[in-house]
Amino acid sequence: ESWPDVKVKLDKVLKKMENYEVGKYTDWRNKVSDILDQNLGKNLIKREDEMNGVGKFIVNFTSDLSDTFAEVINMEKIGFKVPEVAKNMSMQEAKLLDIADQLQKMLDHYHEVVGSVE
Repeated sequence: ESWPDVKVKLDKVLKKMENYEVGKYTDWRNKVSDILDQNLGKNLIKREDEMNGVGKFIVNFTSDLSDTFAEVINMEKIGFKVPEVAKNMSMQEAKLLDIADQLQKMLDHYHEVVGSVE
C-alpha cells in the first residue's frame, strides 16, 4: 500500500476513535448530571425501618456521589470540560462527607438513647 492509502485509512480510524471518545464523554456527562439531580434533591436522613415502634434512621448519602466526585476530578485533570455544578460539588466533597459522618454519629447516639429508654 502507498502512503496516501495508509493515510486515508489512518484518518478514518482516528475519526472513529474521536467519535467514540466524544460519545463516551457525552454519556458520562449526562450520567453525572443524572446522579447529581437524583442525589442532591434527597433528604440527608431517611427512615429505614421501625425499631420497637420507634423509627430507625440512616444517613442517605450514597457512594454514587463519592464515585462521581472522583470521576469529575479525574476528567478535569485530563482536560475534559465537566459540568459546573459537578465541579463545584466535587470541590465540597470533604465537607459533605464530614457532614454525613457527623449526622451518622448523631443518629447512632439517638438510637442508643432510644434503646436505653425502653
